[in-house]
Amino acid sequence: MSVCEMLKRQTDVNFVNLETAIHTYDRNALVCGASAWRYVYHAIHSADKWFFNPFVFEEPPFHEDGMDNPDNPCSVEFSDEQLLDYLQTVRQKTKKYLDGLTERNWICVPKIAVTRGWSLRLCSSAIFLCISEC
Repeated sequence: MSVCEMLKRQTDVNFVNLETAIHTYDRNALVCGASAWRYVYHAIHSADKWFFNPFVFEEPPFHEDGMDNPDNPCSVEFSDEQLLDYLQTVRQKTKKYLDGLTERNWICVPKIAVTRGWSLRLCSSAIFLCISEC
């Protein structure tokens, strides 16, 4: 099995696990002082933002500034149906991206930041630190 196929399988397992959590969790349970649904939103939003390239990411229209951090107060509350809709949108976007991924373009990742001789490279849902030649 190729690295791309393994990545596709594991990514799908992660989405299935998150969907199962939404169907079974106590959305109003407090986790570190915030409702559990805020952590679900955080997980979905993180997948949406960081799986690709966060420097070209556009917030979804329903996103309120800072609401991806459960520690920040926000004025909206998402229903489980809204969270599931967002999850499915991100899942389809990710599937489309992964379906176009090959072994060759998996290793050709964009450099997105350089700090003190280390370059940060974003690569298919994982961030790798590589020693740069700077």
